[in-house]
Amino acid sequence: MIRLEELLYSLTTVIIRYHDNLMGKKLITAKDIPEARLKSRELAIAIIQNKDNDLDFSTRLKNIIVNCTAGYADRQPFLYYILNEAVLINSYLNRKTSFTSEEFTEYKGQILKLLIDIKGLLCTKKSGRYEVTQHQTDMSPKGDIALSGCINERYVGDYFCNSGIFLNQEVLETLNISHGFSEERFEEFANRICMEHQNALLVPEQQAKILGLEEENSNQKQTIESLSQKTEEAQSSSSVQVDLVKQQEEIIRQLQETVAQQAEQLKLQEEKINEQNKQLVEQFQRPKSIFGGMAYNPLLFAYTRFPRVAESSETTELGLAGLGINE
Repeated sequence: MIRLEELLYSLTTVIIRYHDNLMGKKLITAKDIPEARLKSRELAIAIIQNKDNDLDFSTRLKNIIVNCTAGYADRQPFLYYILNEAVLINSYLNRKTSFTSEEFTEYKGQILKLLIDIKGLLCTKKSGRYEVTQHQTDMSPKGDIALSGCINERYVGDYFCNSGIFLNQEVLETLNISHGFSEERFEEFANRICMEHQNALLVPEQQAKILGLEEENSNQKQTIESLSQKTEEAQSSSSVQVDLVKQQEEIIRQLQETVAQQAEQLKLQEEKINEQNKQLVEQFQRPKSIFGGMAYNPLLFAYTRFPRVAESSETTELGLAGLGINE
């Protein structure tokens, strides 16, 4: 339980004890003051948390104030002031988000003013008046209210009147502070109360941020793992492609060598054919002797050079046939 919550229960307990001190029909039953304080505080917590009644706590406390001030209107301003500040504190306790710098300054100022005003009431005689600040709430507008002091001026009785006793015991003593403290010490205490509350609000916010960062970190890790896997696959695919390119380059090189060899062989064949053609051309173009309009033939030459041995047709035919000449 943070001290701001303690302060809320303390203010509510003041109203309950004030009621039971005046009324014959009490809200709690106790055999002595320590037990009365304990049970009054338990009832205050139950009222604030709506544990024993469906009414809103402020409505329930208003009813208690009305019951104990019937016919004593001068008691109401003090009790309504206490209730209004309890409503203010409850609104802060219901807050779900932390305070901004400006909000925190205003918040701390209101808590400090409440504590300073309680100190002021406890330092003022009952016949005197002390102006307290009633902060703006859903119940009341903001304004200053002059209340009677809490120092008992009678020769008998306690140092404080009833309202002073309840304020001192239930608020200051419960929070371990004294009305004799300086305002600087009250300011330090108010700052501690408010910072404790601020930290309580910051914890779930920081936890939510941490969870968000952890989730973001997890998502980033998954993204990195996915990218790493894709990179490895790409590198593996690239390696395979490089090997394929190398294989294709080797095949191309071998084909180029084969083509070059075939071209060389073709060139040799062409040279050989050209040589053969050249020889044939030279053979056909070689000059031949002409005899009587015909190509030279030794047999023909011999036949015409020497006289005929026989003039028979048979001989003639044989001779001409042997020369390859038809009559």
